[in-house]
Amino acid sequence: MLEVTVRHDGGRGDAAVTTNDEWRAGSREPFATRGRFDTEHRPSRSVVVDIAWHASRSRLDAVLPYAAMHPSEPVHPADVLSARWPTSHVQTHEANRLLQLAGPDEYARLAPHLETVRLRRHQVLYAHNTSIREVYFPQTGIIAAVSHLRSGRHVDVGTIGNEGMLGLPVFLMADRAPLEARVHVPGVAKRIPAGVFRELLADCGSFHMVLHRYTLTFLTQVAQSAACNRAHDIAARCARWLLMTHDRMGAPRFPLTHEMLAMMLGVRRPGVSLAAASLQSAGLIRYNRGRIEIVDRRGLEAASCECYGIVREHLESVLPGGGAEAPPPA
Repeated sequence: MLEVTVRHDGGRGDAAVTTNDEWRAGSREPFATRGRFDTEHRPSRSVVVDIAWHASRSRLDAVLPYAAMHPSEPVHPADVLSARWPTSHVQTHEANRLLQLAGPDEYARLAPHLETVRLRRHQVLYAHNTSIREVYFPQTGIIAAVSHLRSGRHVDVGTIGNEGMLGLPVFLMADRAPLEARVHVPGVAKRIPAGVFRELLADCGSFHMVLHRYTLTFLTQVAQSAACNRAHDIAARCARWLLMTHDRMGAPRFPLTHEMLAMMLGVRRPGVSLAAASLQSAGLIRYNRGRIEIVDRRGLEAASCECYGIVREHLESVLPGGGAEAPPPA
């Protein structure tokens, strides 16, 4: 059931919108609803709504309806105040946020093709400019999109954890990887053959919208990282990346070498060593032999630049809930 709040003639009412199994969310096909509209001259009645929507667990804030309270009195798109996607439609057993947000029927089509695999540190999942054979949905661990420069330096331009997927080019109807994809923090993922995934997406209207929203969050992360690299010092950026890793791993201790952290930050290793040492001396983290422990998360948030909050708040507003919940304060 999709709950929609509508305003009409100065009044407000809640319409409980039900769909049948044949209806595909996002297809703009009409479906019947029944709703109570508390207006002076409008008793309760059935209405017909045509909706194109962006799926998320909590709020659908890009709703474009055409509704008829009466054939001559349509409800204008601006009259839709909000909509809510019920938690009963969420795959709560899934650790990956995108798979959580897949509709029940869509998840049932995807699930038989999902294979659980381990992500090994330094494992290259996609080489630069090669065909994409699998799409990955991380459960734990972190995968980086890596740009190789002519100088021989490697720079991370974005990272993927349990909030997202590796394989956006497949969703965007491309078949080659523009960047290398490398595992920075080991973990577990579910993968699906790229060809199968592309075929299944044709019948996954609501999941299409989930992936559109994730694409926006990934672009926001990349754009904010570009600004962050120009505007903030290494220690603040280091704190930001450690917080992001903590969010995705869901545990205060995780393996992360100075080499990997340097690639995430786009700086040389000596700069990372100094930044990590300053955070450790402040009592915010402990670092030993390639493993980091978050000791004081609130202090680490205070030491981070605002970019951490900007990216996280955007993720929660566009893809609410799901697998990447903030861990409790350390």
